[in-house]
Amino acid sequence: MDLRICVLHRGWVLIGEYSRSGSYVTLKKPHVIRCWGTSRGLGEIALGGPNSGTTLDPEPEDEFHELQVIRTIKCNVENWGDYYGS
Repeated sequence: MDLRICVLHRGWVLIGEYSRSGSYVTLKKPHVIRCWGTSRGLGEIALGGPNSGTTLDPEPEDEFHELQVIRTIKCNVENWGDYYGS
């Protein structure tokens, strides 16, 4: 699974199972990361998973154009087990 945090234009930050087809990105099982709850930025939860201060809002499958993406951060799937575990 390719689990990524996607930082989009207008301040949206989402996490989900990432795939790309042509110019479009799809996130399956996405969550908006409303509150990071970190002291070291998004990389902290990308590597370590969500913590007690992280607020995640589930959404239906998301699709957006690649030009909306500012950056993506690959996540350690094992530490996101409650949301994306096996």
